[in-house]
Amino acid sequence: MVMRSRAARLTLLALGATFLGLAIADACSIYDPSLLVGDAGVPDAASDAPQVDADTCGSARWPTRPDKDDPSTKDYEFYDAVSLLDFGAADAGVAPNYGFNLDGFCTCPMPDSCKPLGSDGGGPPKHCDDDGGVDNSGAALIRQFSSSAGFFDQGYINTMIGKGVFGALFRIKGYNGQANDTKVELSVYVSNGTEGVQQGMPAVPQLDGNDKWTIDPVSLLGGTIPDGGAPIPNAYDPTAYVRDGFLVANLDFPLGIGAGNGDGLVTVDLSGSVIVAKLEPYQGAFRAKGVIGGRWPTTKLLKSIAVLHDPFDYDASLCGTNATYQALKPKICGYADITKNPSADGTNAPCDSISLGFAFEGTPATFGSVYGRTDGGTPCGPQWTDDCTQ
Repeated sequence: MVMRSRAARLTLLALGATFLGLAIADACSIYDPSLLVGDAGVPDAASDAPQVDADTCGSARWPTRPDKDDPSTKDYEFYDAVSLLDFGAADAGVAPNYGFNLDGFCTCPMPDSCKPLGSDGGGPPKHCDDDGGVDNSGAALIRQFSSSAGFFDQGYINTMIGKGVFGALFRIKGYNGQANDTKVELSVYVSNGTEGVQQGMPAVPQLDGNDKWTIDPVSLLGGTIPDGGAPIPNAYDPTAYVRDGFLVANLDFPLGIGAGNGDGLVTVDLSGSVIVAKLEPYQGAFRAKGVIGGRWPTTKLLKSIAVLHDPFDYDASLCGTNATYQALKPKICGYADITKNPSADGTNAPCDSISLGFAFEGTPATFGSVYGRTDGGTPCGPQWTDDCTQ
């Protein structure tokens, strides 16, 4: 086994101990009702975004489908590569209120929409929603870990995205280019880096629309791209739409972000997720800036961090009977606040997922070759799994 430096181990600690394997930019983002990123150094689209009364219970929902298309003869198909992720773990100031009211409840004063772990379903709510009923218990967990030195590297992941080491691609297809379009298609692909990453030398993204990002075979139907054709996705919403310039989609999808350079990828596998993004003309296409809110089943979350090494014992992994994993597990499980299946909301079903909201920015790009990075193996065995009831 190749031993890595202390700095590399701290990087893995930042990934494993926070359970996300994700980080945000060092700049402080300030929440705006537009549900978009806005802060110094990050373009602010608040001036042309629909306003939401964040103090009104349940107001943090997403735009409804428009009644009709705006007249147009255009039919755009384009790709955006993720260029920024922001999970709201700001160093100072008011933490952004990213996310949506996913379950339709306003927990506090309303009851929980599901039965918290170790509860009979009665008693006071365990996790109060943010303003507007926003479900984002995951942000509180991130902030808890980021307050401890060495547990959360806020710049690492965005630095790696900026170097082309890994990321994600969104494809928008069938868009009329106008403010309202009743039906477009959104697809999501995991990327293991820009072209050149196969040789350990990913091309640094120029953000000019010409960057070529590889696509992980797990994101593709059949694991390949047809000769001379476009990548056929495994995760897509064929009935997405655009209202007042905002793309709205609903789909389940994995987002694999990790330590890179052969280390295992932590997969954020969201269910019942909602994407809302402002589409802005850029480099002959459009760039998307917005928010994703979804449900991360705790079973998938616990299994996803098994690819990471124990930062205190590099020869061990964060799974099974490992002491560090066993210490992290109850903290993770304690933040479960929602069901993985939206149809179970309000039925007193067990809280089996953690709600998560985060902002992102995308820049026009294109797809390159199919490239699957080593996934870190299955250190606790291919059949190992865990859940919060065990």
